[in-house]
Formats: sequence, structure tokens, C-alpha cells
Amino acid sequence: MMIRNISCIALFTLLMSCNSGTSLFSKKQKLQPLLDLNTYLLDGVAKDATYGYSQENPIKVGGAFNNQDVVNQHRYLNALTGKNGEKVYYTQTGTCCYYDLPEGSTEKLGMLERYELSIKETGFKTIIYINSYERDKLLAPRGFLYKK
Repeated sequence: MMIRNISCIALFTLLMSCNSGTSLFSKKQKLQPLLDLNTYLLDGVAKDATYGYSQENPIKVGGAFNNQDVVNQHRYLNALTGKNGEKVYYTQTGTCCYYDLPEGSTEKLGMLERYELSIKETGFKTIIYINSYERDKLLAPRGFLYKK
């Protein structure tokens, strides 16, 4: 009986701790569907030409608050294809761009991850920016398609 009470108290404490800081299950933090374990199912192609290409309009994959930042970045990047279905290769080229996180976050500052995307068949290369501290609808940047 005592073990059961301790288990209930531990579960209650765990559930209450999820309520502090930025909730991972709020409407804004809705989990992205997966195509497979390593690939997100994206919601379309961005209409905004700056989406992902601008530090002011990064791709918001989330995950930093539950140690899923790199996994989420790779799930997003694995979903991208070239205009004709070509494989997209990616290399992280660093972090940059400190910015203030929204009020209620457990951290005060966030940073963006910078990736170089390339398509070997065409020689195309570009840089995109990914935000792992916030989560939003995931789209392919203009000039790319995505796996379905």
C-alpha cells in the first residue's frame, strides 16, 4: 500500500512539473505527425519566400526543452526533397542569432541552428535556419518539396 501511495505521489509530481515553463502539449506545441521514425510529415510548401531562409523567419521544429532538438531537426531535414524528388543533403554549419524566447519559457535566450542544404545532381546549395525552442506548422521552404 505504501509503494502505491509513493507511486501516486511521484506521478502527480511529474504531471504538475509538466505544467511549468513552456508546455509541450499546448495548442502551439502540437506534435508533428511522422512519416516514419526519422522523418516528419510536412504540412505543405511555404508561400512566404523568407520561410527558413531568414533568421527572422526560421523553421520552428521545437524539441529543445525535452532534449529532442537534434532529432527534430533531422526529422525535418529528412522530409525535404528537391523540386524533382532529388535527395537533399544537409550539413550543420553552426549556431547563430541569439533571440529572446517567449514569456513563460524556462530559458531566456534561444539560438538558431544553421544548415547548408545541397542537391548533388543540380549543384544547388542554400542555407536555412532552424529554431528548436519553438514549434509551429512545418513546411518545406520555397524551392523544395517534401516526402509524402
